[in-house]
Amino acid sequence: MRHILYILALVTALCLTGCAGSWGDSDADPTLDYVDSLLDASQYREAYNVLVVADSAMRSKSRGVQMRYQLQIIKAEDKLYIKHNNDSTILALVNYYEEEGNRLLLNEAYYYAGSIYRDLQDASRALEYYQKALSGSSDNDLMLKEKINSQMGYLLSSQMIYDEAIRYHDSAKELAARLKDTLGLIYSNNDIATIYRHKKSYDLAFFYFDKAEELSLQYKAANTSCLIYSQKAATYNETGNYQLAEKYLNLSLTDLAPSDTNSVYAIAGNIYFKQHKYEAASFYYHELLNSNDIYSRQLARAMLLSIAANEGDFSEALKHLVPYKNLTDSIVSLMDSEKLARINSLYNSRQLEKQKEVLEKKNDRNTFLIIIGGFLLLSIIAFSCTYTYRVHSERNRLKYNNAMLDQYLKEEQQKREQAEQERLRIQAERDKLAEDHMQEQHKLVLGDERKAIIQEAELYQKLYNSSKGISVKDLEDVKVLLDEVYPEFFFRLHSIGVVKDQVIKVSMLLKMGFAPSKIASLLSLSLSAISNIRKRTYEKVTGKVGKADDWDKIIMNM
Repeated sequence: MRHILYILALVTALCLTGCAGSWGDSDADPTLDYVDSLLDASQYREAYNVLVVADSAMRSKSRGVQMRYQLQIIKAEDKLYIKHNNDSTILALVNYYEEEGNRLLLNEAYYYAGSIYRDLQDASRALEYYQKALSGSSDNDLMLKEKINSQMGYLLSSQMIYDEAIRYHDSAKELAARLKDTLGLIYSNNDIATIYRHKKSYDLAFFYFDKAEELSLQYKAANTSCLIYSQKAATYNETGNYQLAEKYLNLSLTDLAPSDTNSVYAIAGNIYFKQHKYEAASFYYHELLNSNDIYSRQLARAMLLSIAANEGDFSEALKHLVPYKNLTDSIVSLMDSEKLARINSLYNSRQLEKQKEVLEKKNDRNTFLIIIGGFLLLSIIAFSCTYTYRVHSERNRLKYNNAMLDQYLKEEQQKREQAEQERLRIQAERDKLAEDHMQEQHKLVLGDERKAIIQEAELYQKLYNSSKGISVKDLEDVKVLLDEVYPEFFFRLHSIGVVKDQVIKVSMLLKMGFAPSKIASLLSLSLSAISNIRKRTYEKVTGKVGKADDWDKIIMNM
């Protein structure tokens, strides 16, 4: 009889559950409507606080409301730059909105799934969900489409797929213009400029930085101006224009926001380091040692170590060597410790469940024996059957749990191995950057040496002091000298289409280091003729309108 009652109760519960799923799964709720209004007004902290307070009340709401609540939590956390450590909640949301929920919220679920995988550094899955959100969005979702394009550009740029990244940032910029979103235009131009900086297309980088700076000044947003100034400072630093690098660095320090401190101080340190102004560089790197960001502290230790080594202060270098190694080891173990904590938590939870079940069994058995004491034989038979069934069920449950735990441990091991591979990749990239830096310094030194060889040559002094036109023999001697000092110079000239004799003569004398006025005298031409030759040659080679000295820059970089 009791078994029949259990079955009836189960059937009734299933019926009620089925009815609730088809009737009452609405996501309408005044609290969540209010949160939406706060999010639309960019009051993200207020929205998040309302959601936290409403947590207990939401547990008694319909499934649709609970799912909408969870999506708003993720949205608010994303706006507040709170990183997510797992994908369990967002996957449940995606599944719900794909299967039965409000389809209008599906694209948002896809977008925030992409953002969570971005936080988890799974770029391929992040791009997959961003693409789903983009494919499902319409012209009614221009703001969402702008954010998606911007995030896809950011992810592709981080994977060094620069041309595709620029295409998505251009789309984001176009959408921002349609929405009259000035802040979006600022960030899009800044992102495009940053990509061109990574590609070492510095003219284009400065073009887009200038557009972003102009919009920022109109918008009067100090934080965006600080970002742009710091990026321009870093770019001028890379091109060797240290005067402008310091100018824009000082501008960025004027309105420095706490969130930008680490990046700007790192740029400042690098600017002064490259100029061998080690005292100023050390100041900013010592400031970074007080940062809460472990990666900033690691960079500071590495650079202070380099400064001490360059100055030959090996005792100072030793002070930074051990902390640098400890920070590097801490970064590697940081993710492992977090994962291990989650595994231990899961294991402890299972152990507590087992202990609780053992106690419950014991209490149930004692109660059963007291109540049914008069029917001893029947009690023994009933208890034996119940106990056998429960032991069998417990064994099956433990087998299942152990299998799940084993699977989880295997996955965590794989993730740990992937994290180690990623660490090795990042270290290799850092080693490559250091090597590139050394090569760059070598090129600068080599360039100065070659320039000195040219200017100390008897032929240079002869032409420099000559008031007559250059002879055919002297031109041949110039070619021989340039071939010795710059073996690839004439090959590079021909490879970019420079074949005219007059252009080659002008280019040779520019490479020798003669001013345009002197070249005009040596070739018996007017200064304007020399300027026209240089300007036309630059436009022919590059396909862009330029100035005469733009050709000079190309020649001096050959």
